Amino acid sequence: MWFYLLAAGLLLHTCFWGAGLALLATPRVWRRFWWVFVPAFGLALQSAVVWAGAHTSLAGTRAYAWPSELLPLLLLAAAAWRFRAGWRRRVADGRRAAGVALVVLAAGWTLLSPMAAASRGLTSLSLGSCDHADYAAGARVLQEFARDDRTGFLGLPEVTRVRSAEYFFDFWLRLNHFTPAALVAHDAVVLDTRPDEMISTLAAVLVLLNVPLVFFLARRLLGLRGRPLLVLTAVYAFSPLQSYAVQAGALGQLLAAQGIALLTLAALAAVETRRGWAFAPLVLAGFWLLAGSYNFILTVSLAPAGAGLLGWIWWRRDWRGPARVSAMLAAMLALCAALFWGRFDGLIERFSLFEEYNFGWPVPLLSPDGWLGLVADPALHAWPTGWRVGLSVAAVAGWIGGVAWLARRRKKQALAALALTLPVLAGWAMLAWETRT
Repeated sequence: MWFYLLAAGLLLHTCFWGAGLALLATPRVWRRFWWVFVPAFGLALQSAVVWAGAHTSLAGTRAYAWPSELLPLLLLAAAAWRFRAGWRRRVADGRRAAGVALVVLAAGWTLLSPMAAASRGLTSLSLGSCDHADYAAGARVLQEFARDDRTGFLGLPEVTRVRSAEYFFDFWLRLNHFTPAALVAHDAVVLDTRPDEMISTLAAVLVLLNVPLVFFLARRLLGLRGRPLLVLTAVYAFSPLQSYAVQAGALGQLLAAQGIALLTLAALAAVETRRGWAFAPLVLAGFWLLAGSYNFILTVSLAPAGAGLLGWIWWRRDWRGPARVSAMLAAMLALCAALFWGRFDGLIERFSLFEEYNFGWPVPLLSPDGWLGLVADPALHAWPTGWRVGLSVAAVAGWIGGVAWLARRRKKQALAALALTLPVLAGWAMLAWETRT
C-alpha cells in the first residue's frame, strides 16, 4: 500500500508544480492539450528551484522545500486569473485525458505491484544497478547541506575530487545527474520520506509521467486517433523495457526521454505552424530536463528534430522555416546554458570520464534482451538463440511494415516515423559497435 500512496503523492506533487506553468506557457495551438505538458513543466520547474537553492547559503532542501511550494501556487493563481472567463473550458480540456489516465493507472499497478509484494515497507529494489545508491546519496547532499558547507564531508579534496569537482556537492552540480537527485531531495522533504526509500517508486512515476507526451507525440506526428492511439500509448507504458528501467533505477534516462520528446514535438510543430517563438518555453524546459539529468545527451538530443526539419526541407522545398526554428532552438539552448552554466561547463569532463572508465554499456547486437528488454527469467538470462532471432526479426519486420503502411496512406506521417526512429536506431547501432566484444 505504501508504494501506491507514495506514487500517488509524487504524481500529484509533480502535477501541482507543473499545472500553472503549463496553462500559461502552452502554445495557443495546443492549449486544449495543456495537461500533456504538466509533467515536463513540473519536473523542470522543481529541479530549477533546487538548482537555485543549491547556489545559496541555505542548508539544503530541508530549509526551503516547503517555502518554495508558494511558487507553483502563485503560478496556478496567475493561470486562474488569466483564464478567469474560460476556466470551465480549460477544465473540460482535461477530460481528454481520460483514456490516458486509465493507461497510467493500469501501468502504475503493473510497475508497483512487484515492489509492494516483495516488501512490507517502502524501499528501493534494484537488479544490480548502483544508480539507486548514487541518487539517494546525491539527494542527501542536496537535502542537508549548503554549497559552502564542507563540514559534512569527510576526507581531503584529494580523496573526494572527481576531475575539477573537489567535493561531492560540486560533483552533483557539475558532473553527475543533478535533476534526479534534486527531485528526490525536494520530494522527500515534502512527502516526509527518506531518499533511499523512494528511488524505485520515483522511477515508476517517471514512466507514468512520460505517458501523456507519448500519447500526444503519436497523435500529433503520426496522426493516430482513437483506439490505435491508445494502443500505441499502452505499448510504451507496458513495454518490458520500462519495467527494466524502473528496476535499474534509470531516473536520468527517463527524464532525458521526456526532454527529447518535448524538443522533437516543439521543433516540428514550430516549423509547421510558423509560430516558432510560441514554442520557446517548451524547448527551454526540454533543454533543462536534458542538461539536469544526462547532460551529455544534449549532443544528440536534436537528432529526431533535425531529421524532421531535413525531411521538411526535402518535402516542402522550404529552408527558411527550418532556419527560423533552428535559430529559436539555438537561442533557447544559449539561454539554458546561461541559466545553468555548471551543467554545460562539465560536459567535456563528462566525456573524458567515459573515455577513462567502462560504464557497462555494451548491448547484445540485434538481440531482444539488449534492445527490447525481453529476457527469459528473473535472473535476466537471454532467450535461446532461436527465440532471440525470431523476436528480433519480428520487431524489425513490424517497424518496416508500419512505416510502409504509413508511406502508402500518409506520406507526411511516414516521414515523421522515420525521423523519430532512424536517429535512435543509428545511435543504438553506433553504441553496439563501439562496445562490441
